[in-house]
Amino acid sequence: MKSSSARRAALLLAALPPILIIGLVARYGVDLPHWDQFEMVPLFQALADGRLGWHQLWAPHNEHRLLLPKAIMLGMGHLTRWNLWWELALNIILALGALGIFGQLLLRDLRMDDAQQPAGWRAWAALPIASMLIFSPLQWENWIWGWQIQIFLAALLTFATVAILARDDGGSWRRLGAAASTTLAAGCSFGSSLFLWPAALPLVVAGPRDVSNGRRLARGVIWCVVAVVFGMVYLQDIARDSPPIEDPVAATKLVVSYVAIYLGKAIIGFYGWQSLHGGVGLAACTAILAFLRLDQAWRSAHRNAWLRAALPYATFLAFATLVALATASGRAHLGLEQALSSRYNTLANFFWLGALGLWTVKPPTPAPEPWIARARLAIRCAALATFLAIFINANRLAPRILHDQHQGRIEIRQNLQASIDVDSDALAFLFPHEALVRQHLAWLEAERYSLFRSSDPRPTDPNGTAAGGEEER
Repeated sequence: MKSSSARRAALLLAALPPILIIGLVARYGVDLPHWDQFEMVPLFQALADGRLGWHQLWAPHNEHRLLLPKAIMLGMGHLTRWNLWWELALNIILALGALGIFGQLLLRDLRMDDAQQPAGWRAWAALPIASMLIFSPLQWENWIWGWQIQIFLAALLTFATVAILARDDGGSWRRLGAAASTTLAAGCSFGSSLFLWPAALPLVVAGPRDVSNGRRLARGVIWCVVAVVFGMVYLQDIARDSPPIEDPVAATKLVVSYVAIYLGKAIIGFYGWQSLHGGVGLAACTAILAFLRLDQAWRSAHRNAWLRAALPYATFLAFATLVALATASGRAHLGLEQALSSRYNTLANFFWLGALGLWTVKPPTPAPEPWIARARLAIRCAALATFLAIFINANRLAPRILHDQHQGRIEIRQNLQASIDVDSDALAFLFPHEALVRQHLAWLEAERYSLFRSSDPRPTDPNGTAAGGEEER
């Protein structure tokens, strides 16, 4: 893709999905804590009282340790009196950073000599598709829930780790240290990032072209040692609640189905059993195509160079698959429908981004016969059109869900601000423990945090007491 106008068109198309998401967040976002966000209230209380300690930030949340997300949300909440719009804005900024890093991966070789890059047009064509995946409305729950900073931050750091390791400009040990740092930070953002350690190991060992075999081995050993030590510290005191396996064959089938659905629904959507079967088929087809591309590269005369170029994208495929397997091991017993949760789409997208990146890495092969070349082009265009049609149709339904969620949350927020009693069902929509949510809402109102932030103070008399005789806080 040598035409500057075509490149500008690719950049313009890549800008449309973020603009769409910004519009959806502005339309359907609500400054109201929801579910796990209420667990931040005790941290705000501890910060206000000077009792906040390391153990509270490092404490496990399910199977995760949200050290960095908690610190970020506490800092922003303290400065803004927990204005949740800042968290929603940060989610978008983190996603923009992820798109920027992935775009650099796609185009990293084109800056040197575009004329000698046979797959250059593929990289530019892949950029808008990558933007559609990263800014997919199918992740609707993550876009309108500031608590999901943890997932977007982990995704950004995962992209950063792979991009650092993919650089081939020398400075091996510095690059390894930087990659280890971003991987540690990703693990301190979301537990699934632990699987980045094994997924990135081949990329660590590959290293720059001029690295000796001894140094490659040393890099791999250091990476594994750091991963094991960090994993042991991380998993300490984290309990697993998965039921015992009674039928290994049935459990294996369930896990395989769950993994395929987990990965496939990032494209198909999350709307019923039709999506389950479609997700299985689509994920399986993409895995086969990715394998064929790697096999084609392996059989190429220049396989080393091309495999090195493909390795970052293979890392994304491996990472997403490992995350899906881990999620299936802990969640599959809840049913296959649970794999359709929109929260999982952000990490499942790594599978599709990896497959997309492999498509851009075209191994040099002899030119086929003209009719074969035309047939291949027709098949690829049909496959791309089918993919886009399925993906766009799935995303079309997301605003409807956002609309329904928005109406209920707005009504609850208005009633709470007006001191109108909210019934148990409405409070259960916010958090399942009524007494606890009422206690947390009372603290937020007293400290004028979150939805009570803009409330006017109660009128006071000249003696400094509030109307009704109580002392003003």
